Amino acid sequence: MYTEKERADMEALKQANKKRDMEALQEWIADCVELNAGWGSEEASRRLYDSYSDWCRNRHVRPWSLARWGKSMSLAIAKRKSYGTILYLGVRLKSTEPSKV
Repeated sequence: MYTEKERADMEALKQANKKRDMEALQEWIADCVELNAGWGSEEASRRLYDSYSDWCRNRHVRPWSLARWGKSMSLAIAKRKSYGTILYLGVRLKSTEPSKV
């Protein structure tokens, strides 16, 4: 059995981890996703998730599962399903190629 202090410490740690995870998702969106990308812009869920997972691993952060990531993304970005593929609307991945001037 845990003491009241131990339970409070575990709850504080749980909340801190949730906050850190959400901040990582927000940072990935800021770094890698173009929001309000224009009419007709959409990106496949799998492509976005793969980008998120790679981004997390490069920063030594454990990525969320696809299901948890999808639930969080659905709260912020509209989506639709087309032929079995989930598409997030009005977004696209930012280009990782250097711009040609």
